[in-house]
Amino acid sequence: MVLGGLSDIRGGDFLNELLTLSGPLDVKNSFDIVSLHAYSYHDYKIGLIRNALVRHGVGDRPLWDTELNNLGWSYDEAKAGLQSLF
Repeated sequence: MVLGGLSDIRGGDFLNELLTLSGPLDVKNSFDIVSLHAYSYHDYKIGLIRNALVRHGVGDRPLWDTELNNLGWSYDEAKAGLQSLF
């Protein structure tokens, strides 16, 4: 199950609030992967998501960055920039 499409604007805050829920609203065991959209400052924004997961004991969940935007305005520039993320 993918917890999907967290925004790069408040994604870390939203995830922290979501993982704070308890009782019947507790979602910690309801997802296997976290999807996010880090359009810029990738390392920083991915770090916010990762920190929220670790803070709530689910830091082992993989992250999928499913939308990128800060790699250039041509396909050639984007293709070249994409390699640096891996």
